[in-house]
Amino acid sequence: MKTLFAFLTYLLPDRMIRTLFLSSLYRQLFNVNALDNNVYHRVNKILNVCERDHAVGLGMELSKSFWNGEELKHIETELSKNGRYVLTEKAKNEMIEEILSKTPLWLRYNPTSMKEDIGKMLDNHSHLSNVA
Repeated sequence: MKTLFAFLTYLLPDRMIRTLFLSSLYRQLFNVNALDNNVYHRVNKILNVCERDHAVGLGMELSKSFWNGEELKHIETELSKNGRYVLTEKAKNEMIEEILSKTPLWLRYNPTSMKEDIGKMLDNHSHLSNVA
């Protein structure tokens, strides 16, 4: 499976890899089980991932194939404290670096853009935790 994903890196444009990354990361970090068009729309509206909401759904649907569920458990636990967790700039930067280090190579795109995208997700963690 990893070979297939690595091959996709050469076939998919960065905007598609970005969509897959952000939507799968969202599902991983916020432990989302209920997936529907409403969830796709709300996440896309907050993160401004892509033009079409259903593209966000693809990454969410495939997220368990991309992430093993353990890589980001620590961050998921911190974000699930829902309002009881104050995200300092230092903590946010540490989380960004941890997420980047654990992101599969084929799911990466421009490092500066990835940091901005992850930062936006973390900045909006309280809104995103209430989407699904």
